[in-house]
Amino acid sequence: MKKKISVFLTILLVLSAIFSHACAGTPHTPNGQPGVQGGGAGSATAQQPRRPYELNLNGTSAAITWIESDKNTLYVSVSYENISADPIAFSSVYYVYAWQKDAALEWDYQHPFGLHALLQTQTGKNDSFRLAYPLSNNTDPIEITMTSLYNPGKNGAVVLWFNPQTQGWGSTIEEANQPPKQKPAEDSGKAWLCPVCNEVRTTAFCDVCGTPRTEDAEPADDLPDPGQTAKAGRTEETIGSDPAPVPETFTHPLRAILQFNDGAHDEIKGETQEIEITESGQYTLTLKSPTKVHGVFFCRIQVKNAEGYEPDPTNVEGRAIRIDEVLLDGKPIKYDKTVTSFNCIKNYRTKEPENYYLAGYLYYGYYDGNDPVEEGDQYYYWDGDPAPKYLKVINTKDFNSFKTLTVTFSFGRFE
Repeated sequence: MKKKISVFLTILLVLSAIFSHACAGTPHTPNGQPGVQGGGAGSATAQQPRRPYELNLNGTSAAITWIESDKNTLYVSVSYENISADPIAFSSVYYVYAWQKDAALEWDYQHPFGLHALLQTQTGKNDSFRLAYPLSNNTDPIEITMTSLYNPGKNGAVVLWFNPQTQGWGSTIEEANQPPKQKPAEDSGKAWLCPVCNEVRTTAFCDVCGTPRTEDAEPADDLPDPGQTAKAGRTEETIGSDPAPVPETFTHPLRAILQFNDGAHDEIKGETQEIEITESGQYTLTLKSPTKVHGVFFCRIQVKNAEGYEPDPTNVEGRAIRIDEVLLDGKPIKYDKTVTSFNCIKNYRTKEPENYYLAGYLYYGYYDGNDPVEEGDQYYYWDGDPAPKYLKVINTKDFNSFKTLTVTFSFGRFE
């Protein structure tokens, strides 16, 4: 319940910031002049920045550390530190705006990369995450501004430019037109498997044995085979021996999506990761990558209202997701009992519910620790089991190196 309240308050603060931004018109600088870096004057609680592109406020600090894009999405990497006396979420203190040709790009706060920005960071802790913004085009430069939610434009702002064509970025358009900077040495930006330690790394060198990452880093040929088997086999064209959901046809289509981020938090896409479903039953989703995937940071099945239909809970409330089988490169792996969560995401611009969705988790890297979650009725098992609910139910070493992930699940009401 406490976490629900904190997320709700966080979203209210985001709403307040957007309203203030719309009224004040700052710190957007369409003429391309860079804004103030760091805490800035006019705030008794602002501190001097310790890093480039950093803001400091109320015992917290946030810095933009990297900017990149693919054909459809802009990604802004943020490093956040909370040294205050209380847990504070990044999105309770700061907001990152993005404009392309004077049109605002809306932060996709449902994107797995940015979910952690809404969660409270415990005092004395650091967090890193990427905010995702759907692009209007992949050509025009983008202005990015990180500012304080309390006094936008008064406590200073970090204003940067990004060129999707060159992938360069900096405090001026001229910098953005140059080739991209090299990522910090402590993070190569790619997940790879150290052949000596048989552990997934994201750093340029293995921090245990010192082995450097190579462009074609792959697991050693003599790595031991996990030798695991699935929890249940196929029976009569279905997977598993658990009961099927109650037969039901939905009032409108739903979308089922397999969402996966590798050990470097990169979103992996390919094959049949999304399907439309119109009735309860058992379904299979598949991710197939042309290159090796190393590690896992986020893995879940999401079922939500299909696009073009009014958001409502009619077809998701009271249902559950039961994951029945997981295959890596065609080989079944073991996992513990999976939990379902029911979510209502508020639209921070209109204050209306944007969507209702269910999620079935195999691994939720954004959730700190391996302790069970305590969220009242938000998390539950398909069979009503009152046992503790866990969001990390796989052996991460099974995901050290693979190309194809196949997940079969059952969706609907269970009696």
